[in-house]
Amino acid sequence: MSKIEIKSKKAKVPFYSIALFVLVLVSSIWLYIYNLYLQDEIWAINKDIIVYKTNIKELKKDEKLQVYTLIEENKKILNEMEKRSKITNYINAVEKISVKMWLEFGDFNYSDGKITTDVVAKTKSLAVSGEDVIKNLAYVKVRDFIKKYRKDQTALFDLGFINSFNWTDEISDTIEFSVVFTIK
Repeated sequence: MSKIEIKSKKAKVPFYSIALFVLVLVSSIWLYIYNLYLQDEIWAINKDIIVYKTNIKELKKDEKLQVYTLIEENKKILNEMEKRSKITNYINAVEKISVKMWLEFGDFNYSDGKITTDVVAKTKSLAVSGEDVIKNLAYVKVRDFIKKYRKDQTALFDLGFINSFNWTDEISDTIEFSVVFTIK
């Protein structure tokens, strides 16, 4: 009879499958631990947010902060009111221009940060000849006013464009025009 020989085969261990399993297992454990860490961080941040909200509520109860908040919210309106309260300063500034440039201002109107006024320049009769007479001519006064005022860096107003003027006649030598001053 014949003998049957049975050879035992060593079972091959699926190395790649085990390595993949170990890698997935380690990754899963690491992700679980990292998730726990992130949850702790989120919990701590949420706790801080609650503390901050509580502090903000307590601060809002402070009267000084309420006043400050109201001032900040209404700053534009308050600045506009402050400008309006300076109306006497504006009138005085126009009067100084009148005296300095030998011009007469009338029909003063202030609105929206602009001053509109009528201007009259008259030639003054002087018993002096030469350059003093030229300085007192109406058109020279108007020319000097426009030229000098626009160059003045310390001026309180910006001088608007002069659309038209009226020169009555050569005998009285009177020039009338309107100006718009915009507050700087």
